[in-house]
Amino acid sequence: SEDLYIKKVLIRELNALRSLSHPCIVKLKESFRSEDQLHYVFEYCQQNLLDVIKPINRDVKELKRVKHLFYQILIGVNFMHQKGYIHRDLKPENILVDSKGKAKICDFGFCRKVGKVNEAISDYVATRWYRSPELILSDFYGKPVDVWALGCVLAEMIDNNPLFPGEDSLDQFFLIYEKLGKYPLSF
Repeated sequence: SEDLYIKKVLIRELNALRSLSHPCIVKLKESFRSEDQLHYVFEYCQQNLLDVIKPINRDVKELKRVKHLFYQILIGVNFMHQKGYIHRDLKPENILVDSKGKAKICDFGFCRKVGKVNEAISDYVATRWYRSPELILSDFYGKPVDVWALGCVLAEMIDNNPLFPGEDSLDQFFLIYEKLGKYPLSF
């Protein structure tokens, strides 16, 4: 049922957040139950990355800011990967920016602990525009799907437009092919 799925996602997120304490990952301050609902209290961040990058003028000063934010995101993702987690839904809306201009990765509902090579994992994750080819085509993927998403996020931070704004999986696949060419036969 949908309720069971939502509970599974919330518990997965809670377990990941408890394991991933890092300055570049949103801090879970508290979690509690009231009646039949689970509640999370996070550190306060005023904006997400999409809010921050939209008004950027792309002058030298702003490009330095983009570099600095992206560097923080890379550090956060590297920490996650070292701990054995993949996020599977990295996108500008899932990266918060606090009042001091620090980037913080959030929304770990689709996060997954991985360990085995070539382990089949659900493909029902990741916002379409940030999905890697192997995530579109296969149930066998790992940390590189986050790296692909990071490349898409960086392109959007620089250009202010999504790199591959597909309308469905087939269109997504075509846009990637159109910009990057043929795919390798295996991943």
